[in-house]
Amino acid sequence: MTSSRSRSTGLRTKDQIQLAFGRRLKTLRHAQGWNQEDFASKIEMSVDAVSSMERGKTFASLETLSRIAATLKTEISTLFEFDVDRRGTHLRAIEALLKNQPSEVAEAAEKQIRLLVDFVTQLKR
Repeated sequence: MTSSRSRSTGLRTKDQIQLAFGRRLKTLRHAQGWNQEDFASKIEMSVDAVSSMERGKTFASLETLSRIAATLKTEISTLFEFDVDRRGTHLRAIEALLKNQPSEVAEAAEKQIRLLVDFVTQLKR
């Protein structure tokens, strides 16, 4: 089994960083409820360029990273948070899903989430 980090240094290779960045970018984009076309327009890039970054085939320039972070209303460093607790990302994704829903749907979703949390908590005991 290969590690996602170099065995000798504990550091990621350039390819691993590009792949991790691409996954992170896609997650953050989805959390906003944007498709690649929407996001590409917002950061003034082509859909192909966004797709290539998300697949880890190309990397963003500092100028592009700045536009991406500004569009996502976050810091550039957040784009590189690969191995951190992902609760914030999940919460933003849930919020984006419920953002334009009627209050009845949001209330039902909250109840379901509470039930799910209780269920998973019980399983862990």
